[in-house]
Amino acid sequence: MPTFPLDPDMAVFLATVGRILLGSMAQLQRNVAPIPKEYEFEEVPLASLTREQQEFFAPYDKQLLAMEYRPLFTYRVRNYGSNLIRRYVNPMDRASCTVIAVEVKTRVDGVLNKTLASNVSFYTVFADGKELTTRNMRVRTVLDHPPEFIIQECPYERDLSVLKKRHDARAAKLGVPLAAEMSMPRVFAFYQDQHRRFSEFQVERGTYKRTLTGYVVSKKAFWRGIRNYLVPFAERFSTMRLLIAGIVAIGLPSVTYSRLLPGLLPSLVPFLSRARLDAGTSSLFILGASYVIAGACVGLLLEKGQFIWGFLFTFVGVHLVTGWWLSPIPFGLIAGTVSHAVAQLRMRRAFVPLATEAH
Repeated sequence: MPTFPLDPDMAVFLATVGRILLGSMAQLQRNVAPIPKEYEFEEVPLASLTREQQEFFAPYDKQLLAMEYRPLFTYRVRNYGSNLIRRYVNPMDRASCTVIAVEVKTRVDGVLNKTLASNVSFYTVFADGKELTTRNMRVRTVLDHPPEFIIQECPYERDLSVLKKRHDARAAKLGVPLAAEMSMPRVFAFYQDQHRRFSEFQVERGTYKRTLTGYVVSKKAFWRGIRNYLVPFAERFSTMRLLIAGIVAIGLPSVTYSRLLPGLLPSLVPFLSRARLDAGTSSLFILGASYVIAGACVGLLLEKGQFIWGFLFTFVGVHLVTGWWLSPIPFGLIAGTVSHAVAQLRMRRAFVPLATEAH
């Protein structure tokens, strides 16, 4: 039986997966904050928002104003993170709307990274107790939903008028809608009750555990998150973005290896000789550059799963096209590192500080 040498990329991939499986649980338990039993709601006056925060909400205000929705108030749950939430209502419509700016903190190898994830939800309550939410949240939840909480996911719909049309179409089939609450105390009381019902349902499902002060996320939910990270199709993604990333990340190194280098290097031999450059080293450098570009493309186009998709594209995909070959350089690791760095840079550029500090 033939033996196959272990590629450096395969070794790095297996070591990374092993590290994720063995070390992620403890890290997640440290990083995820406990959930309070009762929310402490706090209105955030417009005057206290930073210029960056006001600019963040401005495009949503404009889109929703065109639909006759106006901001009712902005608030946060002060004992559970620093997310900002703005509620919008249209007096002539039964559905309300919320825009949430979510600050996501992750600590990797001791480095704290902050990114911003925003999502928009249209929400309708019905006379029989059902609640319909239509949202464009891109991150797949690891929690379960009570049967009366009907969630319609539209993760890549950024046009709020289209999101609202989809909400209305689903709401028309669910029964008699109730008017949206306009009073801040009544809105907060409703969300408090919803939080209790949702949390107790998670306890029943085994995704939360009760504590003296509230709840903590259980290992069952954390394992779902780890599974979603390692299974490429578990997370939501744009098919078009994934297709483009795959074409570039597979095609560029494959063409460089099988077409460009064989045709280019012979013509460069005289130049390399004068420059005292080795042809083999030069070919590795050119091939490495193609993997750098491939990794940057994955980091730019994909919001989730860059590690898994990057490996599938630049290792599995390239070898399927070019055949098996062994390199002393872990080109897939190079692509993965560039992909991660580009993705982090892109998210940092979109980050808006959520803590309302004095100007």
